[in-house]
Amino acid sequence: MQFSESAVYRHFTSKEEIIIALLEYLARSMDERYTDAISSELSPEEKFTTLFQNQFSFFKENPHFVVAVFSDGLMEESQRINETILNIMAVKMKHLMPIILEGQHQKVFTNSITQMS
Repeated sequence: MQFSESAVYRHFTSKEEIIIALLEYLARSMDERYTDAISSELSPEEKFTTLFQNQFSFFKENPHFVVAVFSDGLMEESQRINETILNIMAVKMKHLMPIILEGQHQKVFTNSITQMS
């Protein structure tokens, strides 16, 4: 990213704080991007595809997030990191479940996936 490690630690107290900041940014970004990307005029299949294409495009443009999100052992790092990852999953489900339910209602998606509480 072309800045020194010491510059990073002037703004963050630990590796955990850096990871949490990245993950929190990702959650906010996902929520905003998904809200903007999914139009009510789209079919459930188009919404579903748009949601995932949007995330793939984001990861392609921001590969450092792929490393942060998919690194081995990340969930074992700390409870705060676990909670932040769960928040990312909640954002994804917030946008994905209505699409799946709409598709099930229209009989274009299987009913094998039930609504999660």
